[in-house]
Order: sequence, then C-alpha cells, then structure tokens
Amino acid sequence: MKIPLFDIDGVIISKTTNKPHSEAFNHIFRSIYNKNASLSEVNTDGKIDNQIIIEVLKLHGLSTEAVKKKLKKATREMANYFYSHEHKGQYIALNGVKELLKDLKNRKIPAGVLSGNVEAIGWRKIETAGVRRYFDFGAFGDSAFKRVDLIKIARKKAEKKLNITIPYKTFVIVGDTPRDIECAIAGKIQSIAVASGLFSFDELKRTKADLVLRSLEEKEKILNFLNR
Repeated sequence: MKIPLFDIDGVIISKTTNKPHSEAFNHIFRSIYNKNASLSEVNTDGKIDNQIIIEVLKLHGLSTEAVKKKLKKATREMANYFYSHEHKGQYIALNGVKELLKDLKNRKIPAGVLSGNVEAIGWRKIETAGVRRYFDFGAFGDSAFKRVDLIKIARKKAEKKLNITIPYKTFVIVGDTPRDIECAIAGKIQSIAVASGLFSFDELKRTKADLVLRSLEEKEKILNFLNR
C-alpha cells in the first residue's frame, strides 16, 4: 500500500478563499524587508512559500542571501498575520476530501501533507477544514527552498511517526498543478493529479501524472491506485 502526500490549496481546500495567506506575504514584504512588493508579481502555482518570498524580493533588489537572513522571522510573522486575519478567508474541505480521508484512516493507511504553505499556516487551514485528525505527518514550504526537497522531509517525518523504514517509492504526491507532478517526477515517485484547483482535467492530462482525476470524489480510483 502506498502513502499519499496531499497538497493543501486546490486539493484539500479551495484556492479561491485564501486571502489571508496572500495578504501575509505582502505584509512581511513591507514589515520585515521594507519593500513595497506584492505576491502578484510572480506566478505562485505549485511553488513553496520560501521560494516565493525569495523570488519576489529578488525583483526588488535583494540577494538570496539577504532574504534568507530574515526568512525565519518572516515566516513566523506570516503565521502571526494569518492567525489574526483568518476570519477573512474560508477553509472548507472540498467535495470528497473527508470521505477519502476517513476511508484511509479506517483502512489504517497513513496520510501525509506535502504543501508549499508555511507549516503553522498549513496545519491551521487543515484544522479549520475539520480534517487535521486524519493526517499523520507533514512537510511544508518553510523547511526547504525547492518543492522536491519536501519529499525527503516527508519521508523522515513519516518514518519517525510510524517507527518504520519507508522506501521512497511508497509515497505518492496528490496535487493540483503541473509543478506538483514535476516534483514527483524529480523525486522519482508516483503522482495523482486532481483537477480541483486552477488547472483543468485536460491540462493535467498533458502532464506525466500516473493518475488524473476530476476530484477526490473518485475515491475508488484512488484507493485502487494506492493498493497497487
């Protein structure tokens, strides 16, 4: 049985109700880095938060090294801002999510998170959506600089939580963007693409995902895939 690693935005919850997270970036650009920068200056699809912060601020003349010096402080402040403004967003599990996660739990299949979100923000979204109890571990976007590196982190977290050795090939990324699939390919693991985010089913069919779905409501296809 394979272990799924779920993205959050566009897979577990909708990407269209995420205003507090977006605003948190703009807040730290001003308050931590003293730059009048905006998240809208870069394409963020499938990127992790550390990566996004660096990309935006490099457009405003800061070096990667200069950004990294304040990065831990910046991501902590992002989380603080998110917690203070989360009432502006709406974090509801997408159709099929709870049913799938309940079934995985009943079958004793571990489930993990692999998300570009800052960890405190990611877990808070999942908690608010009412599905935190179904996840055993997670790897998040404030602990690496490339999405593919989160696979190694997820594996370490899973092995510690489950107290077993887990081969890389056991993991499967569940994502909603071509970059999620590229991450899986770079990490030499399988992937499930779900058209519940900003990319259509046809667009995701053109990726090299091992399984492409319209939503997580296609539970039996997912369970059969994980059981191969």
